Amino acid sequence: MGVQGLWKLLECTGRPINPEILEGKILAVDISIWLNQAIKGVRDRHGNTIQNAHLLTLFNRLCKLLFFRIRPVFVFDGEAPLLKRQTLAKRRHRKEMAISDSRKTAEKLLKTFLKRQAIKAALTGKSNEVYPSITQVRREEIDDIYVLPSLQDEEKNSSEEEEEKEWEIRMTQKKLLQVNTS
Repeated sequence: MGVQGLWKLLECTGRPINPEILEGKILAVDISIWLNQAIKGVRDRHGNTIQNAHLLTLFNRLCKLLFFRIRPVFVFDGEAPLLKRQTLAKRRHRKEMAISDSRKTAEKLLKTFLKRQAIKAALTGKSNEVYPSITQVRREEIDDIYVLPSLQDEEKNSSEEEEEKEWEIRMTQKKLLQVNTS
């Protein structure tokens, strides 16, 4: 979430420095930023998360600091402030709504598919084919062609701005699907 406008405020005094300048000093490190960067930013060449990325990132960064004889002190956040808790609650609510909408859309798509199959069977005269019911198809298996992919995987690697854009895109797609399935 960060502090809004912090970098603009610090811009006039902030400057990049060479790690060699900090040799022999103690450096406070916000560990939550490092972990967040590692979890969301470290990917393989196919865009998949790397197993134990957080450990690899911490290890590499720690080795670099120690190479320059910088002694890191890791700072852990305390309880989230009220504003951040409210933002997290809004995100959680939006995610729950998106999952609910996804399930409803999947069910509509399945019903439409089953109706088309039944009409196709009636027109071709193959009425002895057995089609699964919605309850039989509504399994939570990844291999199942009727189940849409989980939204959780999509949201792992997006920042707050990307989440806003994705939310707008999903709402647009939802409206289009509602118009098309009505």
